[in-house]
Amino acid sequence: MKVQLTPEQQCRADKLARMTPREWDAICKRCGICCLTKIGVCLVDDMSGLIADRETAYLKQCCDKFDPIGHRCTVYQSRVDGRRNCEKVTMDIILDGELLPASCGYVEYIFGPARHPARVDFNLVRPIADGEFEKMSQDEIQQDIIPESILWNKRIR
Repeated sequence: MKVQLTPEQQCRADKLARMTPREWDAICKRCGICCLTKIGVCLVDDMSGLIADRETAYLKQCCDKFDPIGHRCTVYQSRVDGRRNCEKVTMDIILDGELLPASCGYVEYIFGPARHPARVDFNLVRPIADGEFEKMSQDEIQQDIIPESILWNKRIR
């Protein structure tokens, strides 16, 4: 779901796209939230019982290559090589609206401050190996959802 940009946001997105790798990396806040496991959840309307919306929820799980103290990937240069659940942050991912929280440095660079800044206590987050998520039961996944995380991707437009 690519979002519609205002002219001002488009100008900032174009500037971000032209940055050098060093400038690009400097925008990152090193919050580590992009390394958390994400799932799509359906929000049901209480009145009608129908699906009202679909949101991204974050789980209390992170990649096993993530350093929870330094909030950095321990294999940053080769992070996407052979890892199914790791993607390099690109303009498409920033503009997608579902894969990064609104408080991500890249997202805020284009859209401005987040309404619901994402905050995680990494002491409660457990590392999972690549492919382990697919073996989890629905109950295990539900228990790992960070409830407030469905607000994290909400952007000011």
